[in-house]
Amino acid sequence: MNFYADDSRGLKKQPMQRAAVAARNANPLLYGGVFFVLLVVVIYFSGVLEESPISKKASQSKMRSAAVAASNGEGDEVVVVPPSEPAREAPKKQQEAPEPSTEAAVKPAAPSYDPTRKRIVVLHSADGRINTGVWPSWGGDPPTTATLNWGTAGVVVEKSCPVQCAFLHDNSAIGDADAVVSELLNWPKFGLSGDFPVPERTRDNPRAGVWSELLRGPAPPRLPVLGIFGYEPKDYFPQYGLANSALASQFDFSMTYQASTTLPISLVCPWGRKVSEYLAPPPPKTPGHTLAYFSEHGASPSMRKFVEELFQAAGADGIHAYVHMKNRELPPEAVGEPFALSNRMAFVGTYRFLFITEQVEEPDFLSPEFSQALSMGTVPVYLGIPNIAEYAPPGGWVDARAFATGGELWDYLSSFKEEGADAAYGEFFAWKAGAAEAEKLDGGGVPGTGDGLKHDACSGNIMEEVKSWPRPAPPGSERFNSGGKFQDLAVTGWRCFKKHLDQCVHYSECRVCRLVHQVT
Repeated sequence: MNFYADDSRGLKKQPMQRAAVAARNANPLLYGGVFFVLLVVVIYFSGVLEESPISKKASQSKMRSAAVAASNGEGDEVVVVPPSEPAREAPKKQQEAPEPSTEAAVKPAAPSYDPTRKRIVVLHSADGRINTGVWPSWGGDPPTTATLNWGTAGVVVEKSCPVQCAFLHDNSAIGDADAVVSELLNWPKFGLSGDFPVPERTRDNPRAGVWSELLRGPAPPRLPVLGIFGYEPKDYFPQYGLANSALASQFDFSMTYQASTTLPISLVCPWGRKVSEYLAPPPPKTPGHTLAYFSEHGASPSMRKFVEELFQAAGADGIHAYVHMKNRELPPEAVGEPFALSNRMAFVGTYRFLFITEQVEEPDFLSPEFSQALSMGTVPVYLGIPNIAEYAPPGGWVDARAFATGGELWDYLSSFKEEGADAAYGEFFAWKAGAAEAEKLDGGGVPGTGDGLKHDACSGNIMEEVKSWPRPAPPGSERFNSGGKFQDLAVTGWRCFKKHLDQCVHYSECRVCRLVHQVT
């Protein structure tokens, strides 16, 4: 074999075999010296190649790169060896489909709910051009006591809520608000036109996607949460209501009289009285006070003929009209100075019946007079929404639609002013015993809080029987000798009525607050 020495040190290439023969023929001392020199040369050049600055620097650089890659979770596996051995790479893995990342597959948990943090709800004023929630007296930090205005003047509402929110009319707080509620219908009612200025969402919602029972869906991704509020017939200003899908889609929840909205609201309220006062016996009736009429907006077009027939049959002495189709003045004790709703309600209580009409015949659009009559121990005679039976105690009201003409209705009502008709008239209040039983079973509760409610009370077969319970017959008939059956219907009817009472608009801040707490 021919081995060639490296000429990097200026050594001439020659066969090493020839050098070995010459060494054997030389002096043994010389031979030993040559062997020693060759050994030194071999050792020297091995050290230079292994420990040269270039190779050493390259090796260190490679190890640092591998360490960085490993710290970032990148690259192939690197095996670090002692300095006496050159670094060696682990065998390359075969190409495989990447395994799904566990971190990517599991969505990070939403921040935990903090019940102690007070949520901020702004009642939108569109830079002072409208107001929101003024007529139901919303507002407060937190809402506690409010005195109502206008037609409900003087009514004091005591509020409470298990969760905390501040309801502000200050629009400068929108940037930090958890929610903004807008009374859209006030835009055209205040004489404004064009697009409503929907508040801008400026922040991410840390609880985005969390399921909300009240919202019936996931929490929105951006804050503030936006809500629509209003109590006007749906055909009034439809471009500023839920009928305008393009506008409504920009909001997360709605509050109207319609049962299909997120948080339905009603004008079934306590009216400054205790809920238990609905169950009190009716007050004594003033002679000659058979039927009163306080409607401000009259009747819907399809019902006007019926109303005219009733007025013609009853005459001015039979039906006392104080606002629409007015035929007499309110006495001073029914008004007060200043006007107070409590005075008018007490005056209503002196009548046997209160005639109530609606300006529209839309389901759930119920005027306040219906619950005010029940509260004061007067029997409502109702001509309005088609689903009124869902709001009424069984046997405790008169369905004007059950009569072919207004004259027939008056014949029925006037029979209760006859001598000896008190017992028959008392049957209108038989439902109160069942309502009292329900209160014992379910407990009380402040409206708006959901306390003491049976949330399925307004559905089911027994509620269908409540809604179909016939009006009381003329004096002498026996309509309530059904024993326990009627009692069961009265229990269910009160529970459903109380659910509507819980939705009273004057207490609805708590329901908004509950929703905002669920989604922020």
